[in-house]
Amino acid sequence: HYPLRRQRQMCIRDSSYLFGTMHSTDPRLDRVVARTRPLIARSRSIAVELGELVTPGLKVDALARIAFAGQARSGNALEGLWPPANRAFVEAALLQRGVSSERAQRLETWFLIVALSSPQCERVRRALGQVSVDEKIGLAAVKAGRKPIGLEKLEEQITVLRQIGGINPSIALIETAQRSQQIGDMRETMIHAYLGDRLGELVALSRLSEITSGETPPRAPGLSLIH
Repeated sequence: HYPLRRQRQMCIRDSSYLFGTMHSTDPRLDRVVARTRPLIARSRSIAVELGELVTPGLKVDALARIAFAGQARSGNALEGLWPPANRAFVEAALLQRGVSSERAQRLETWFLIVALSSPQCERVRRALGQVSVDEKIGLAAVKAGRKPIGLEKLEEQITVLRQIGGINPSIALIETAQRSQQIGDMRETMIHAYLGDRLGELVALSRLSEITSGETPPRAPGLSLIH
C-alpha cells in the first residue's frame, strides 16, 4: 500500500492509503486484506472499485445487470470467426470454461473474452461464493461499520467492458482463446509478484495479459482507497 500526501487540489488527508488490489479470489491474497483491517478500524471512509458489489442488498442486482448486459444484441459473436478452424478452437476453449457453443452464441463478444481471461480455478471459487480482494476489503469495511464508496458506477464499468476487444473484437476473441491455456500460469506468476511487492514485474505481467487487439487502452489494476 502507498501513503497519500495532501495537496491543494486533493481533499485527501495525510492518513490516506492506496492499496493495489487484484481481481482474484485466491486465498493467499487474504494477507493483503488483513493488512487493511487496522487501517479500516481507524478510518472515516473506504473507497473501492464498485460499491454495489459490497453494499448489502445491491450485489445480486449488480450481478444480474452485468449478466443482462452480456446478452447478445448485435448478432452471433461466433459468426465472425473465420476460417472454421478458428471458430472450433474458440468453442473448445469456451467449453473448458463451462460455456457451450449454444450458450456462447447468445452472449456478447466482450463477455466471452472476459470468460476466457479468467483461470478455471477462479471460475470454480466464484461458483462456491468466494469473492475478490477488492470485495473482501469492502466487506471488511461494512463489518467495521463503514459505508464503502464506489470509485466507479456499475454502468460506467459495463461501458468499459463493452469496449473490450477494441475495433477487432473477433480477432481479440481468437487471441484470448489462444492464450487461455497460459492464463493460469500468468495469474500464478502475478500473484507471486504481488505478494512479493515486485511492482515492476507486476506491471509488466499486467501488460502482457492485456488484450492486444483494437485500440482500447489497458486498464489499471483494481484500487482501494482508505482514509
